[in-house]
Amino acid sequence: MKYLPIYFIVLIIALSGCSNVPNSKIEDFADTYIERFKEKDYTRMHNICYGKSGIEDSRLRSAHKSVFKILGDITKVGKGHIIGHNFSFDGSTYELLYDIEFERGKAVYSVKVISRKNNLYIVEWYIDSEGLPQTSYIPAIFDGPVTARPGIEAADPKKQVPHKELIFPLGQFRTSHAPSIAELPDGGLFAVWYAPSPWGSDTAIWGSKKPAGATAWSEPSLIHNTPGLADKNPVLYIGDDKKLRLFWAVEKGQSKLWLFWALERSRSKWREIRIQSKVSEDYGNTWGEARDCGIPSGFMPRTHPIRLHDGRIVFPVYTDWNMSSALVTSMDGGLSWSRPKYILYFFGIQPTVIQRSDLSLFALMRSSTWPHRSWQAASANLGRSWKNRRISGIDNPGSSLEMVKLRSGNVALIFNNSKTKRSNLSLALSCDDGKTWPYIKVIEDKPGYCYPSIIQDRFGLIHVVYSYNEQNSIAHFVTDEQWIKG
Repeated sequence: MKYLPIYFIVLIIALSGCSNVPNSKIEDFADTYIERFKEKDYTRMHNICYGKSGIEDSRLRSAHKSVFKILGDITKVGKGHIIGHNFSFDGSTYELLYDIEFERGKAVYSVKVISRKNNLYIVEWYIDSEGLPQTSYIPAIFDGPVTARPGIEAADPKKQVPHKELIFPLGQFRTSHAPSIAELPDGGLFAVWYAPSPWGSDTAIWGSKKPAGATAWSEPSLIHNTPGLADKNPVLYIGDDKKLRLFWAVEKGQSKLWLFWALERSRSKWREIRIQSKVSEDYGNTWGEARDCGIPSGFMPRTHPIRLHDGRIVFPVYTDWNMSSALVTSMDGGLSWSRPKYILYFFGIQPTVIQRSDLSLFALMRSSTWPHRSWQAASANLGRSWKNRRISGIDNPGSSLEMVKLRSGNVALIFNNSKTKRSNLSLALSCDDGKTWPYIKVIEDKPGYCYPSIIQDRFGLIHVVYSYNEQNSIAHFVTDEQWIKG
């Protein structure tokens, strides 16, 4: 903890240049925290909760409250923590004054300072102190647990964004395709994909976890296999109940004889594809029984469901039978789903959907027909009907793509920036809810890198998983908005 005084000197300089709070009060604020960090047991904050830190709860809470009393009324911030830029929280808008992060030796220090009506608030800070295996994340509000910062590699702060790694070695599976990723409530990551089953006669859903602060993904484990049938296109979702949900399509196998294959192919796309789901209550360690979602036959998932402002969940789905995209809605947290509402007929599949700042929905869809660009559409009534169906400015060679609305208000898009090949896998950033994409950075320029899935974690990092090197592995790429902007 020897570098903490340096950290607070930087903090004092930052605060003194942006606030009406007297310098003497800022110094008192810093001194209070420095004294607290001199206590030996305070370094045990990485043990998940205050009760295990070696410091009595009431003492710790009292110290925090007395410090924040100097700067303003912390109750105005609400219960919870704020992460992000240009944000609105608890019904009020706050100005981000400073977002500082720097390294000293093996330690990483960070603080966000926000302001409202000339009052300053410390929103978050975290420390990876010498001798600790992972970063401690300590929120400024006191009713929640302390969680580990998942970072790029918390045990090795020298690794900076962007960072890329393989979830499992090349060639471990004959093929591995169509991954999906989710951030777990405990700060870890979970990824799924489909690959040949252990018996090799069909495909199954596989998964791997990267615990918070870990340096590697776990050995892939079999999550589901329907004997004799193809399990494909897995999608992860975590709702308000903090349970990890897996959705995927089960497709009837097809004859190897060409004539029967051709006849069965059209029929199976219409009648013999079902979306199923299963739930894990322990973050992917064990799973419940598979059940049918009740979505009409022929539809498949590909991209994440999203939760709208009113609590409903909308799930983009598609059908190869007539090359169309649709949306199903759940009002009960994903237990049941409405009948599909079509987004686009005949020209686009594998839709990805965001909710714009004006609460309308915006969709992009894969297309393999001329002019080899993605189709787009918008809905002003939460997906009940769609309009503005037209060709977008996003190139598409007939490959899956996905968007995510960032906490900054911007939108990140992962796609193959090509009209002919599944090459130039790229991240794009839009500052106007997907109308334009002025920033584009290439992740993989060669063919054979495709079918991505994207999320933003609680610390603002952007995570992408995708089929790697002609489906020889699944890659995990991590970056932030600043890297996309160049």
